[in-house]
Amino acid sequence: MKSGTSLGVHSTADIGQNVSLGKGIVIGPHAIIYDNVTIGDDSAIGAQSIIYENVTIGEHSHIGPRVSIGEPTAELYSSDSYEGAPTYIGADAIIRSGSILYGGCEIGAYFHTGHYAVIRERTIVGHHVSFGTFAQSDGDCVLGNYVRLHYATHVCRTARVGNYVWIFPYTVLTNDIHPPCMLCVEGPTIEDYVVVATHSVIMPRVKIGTHALIGANSVVTKDVPRESIAIGSPAKIVGLVSSLTCDFGDRVPTPYPWPTHFVDGYPWEENGWQAEQD
Repeated sequence: MKSGTSLGVHSTADIGQNVSLGKGIVIGPHAIIYDNVTIGDDSAIGAQSIIYENVTIGEHSHIGPRVSIGEPTAELYSSDSYEGAPTYIGADAIIRSGSILYGGCEIGAYFHTGHYAVIRERTIVGHHVSFGTFAQSDGDCVLGNYVRLHYATHVCRTARVGNYVWIFPYTVLTNDIHPPCMLCVEGPTIEDYVVVATHSVIMPRVKIGTHALIGANSVVTKDVPRESIAIGSPAKIVGLVSSLTCDFGDRVPTPYPWPTHFVDGYPWEENGWQAEQD
């Protein structure tokens, strides 16, 4: 590798061969960029970060200090011919310090992380997705658009998470029906608009239907129908989300389905939830 001094690249940064840097790039001190990397316009790579081979980062992205993107898998240590799988991160990403993204991931635009998030190999992520601090994907899983994983959540291998899903802190998605088997592995499926409250455990092969609500500290062992409330350990169906009311004055007359009142940069905010459904 060679040192770069142009385009805002710090003199101590190491730049590999066949690296394409867009306009307005800033690369901090002691960053390392391996071969065959593409970084889009107006992006920044923080100090001491490592961008491994075959990584593409979209424009207007900000990679914090001590981040690793394209992190090698365990095959590196057992193969003499290891080559990192292509890794793609869409435009407008914000990846905060200490986070690690393994090789072979495909991540859409407007991806955000907290600090020390870990996304393992072959995780497929839509756009406008956020991983909170210490959140982790075990890889080989799929997340849709506008998914919010809060602090220290864990998504297991083979899990399928739909669009507009909220998963709150310390929640764990599991996939092994009799651990440590590793042969009979199938993660849960969480459909669109689901809310999973804090400290819940979603067991293998469970399907949670659209607009369902999982209460805090629940252990979900069976399928949850759409628009249902499941609470407890083991979780039981206690009603429909449409029956819930808010006792915080008149601020939220109908809390669920939550998109009817919640605003945070969602596509339906200009025209209203009903118009979006039509």
